[in-house]
Amino acid sequence: MNIPDELVRQRSYEIWQQAGCPDGFSAQHWFQAKSELEGQYRAERFTAIESVYRQKVSPRPSISYPPRKLISLKLPAIDRSRAA
Repeated sequence: MNIPDELVRQRSYEIWQQAGCPDGFSAQHWFQAKSELEGQYRAERFTAIESVYRQKVSPRPSISYPPRKLISLKLPAIDRSRAA
């Protein structure tokens, strides 16, 4: 996934300001910003995929009558005395 460097730079600057503008943490702020933006991208992509899936899958029809009771066919009994 390719997050534009400009977005990472802006978020890194915000993190740096929130931390009180410390020196020597630029790489840490950069990777934190990149990680946050990638997480947001994944979440947005998942939400988009989920909404498309929900549109394709039709909801289950409501049951307007009670389900029928299925009656299985009875098979003739096997005479085991003759099978030996």
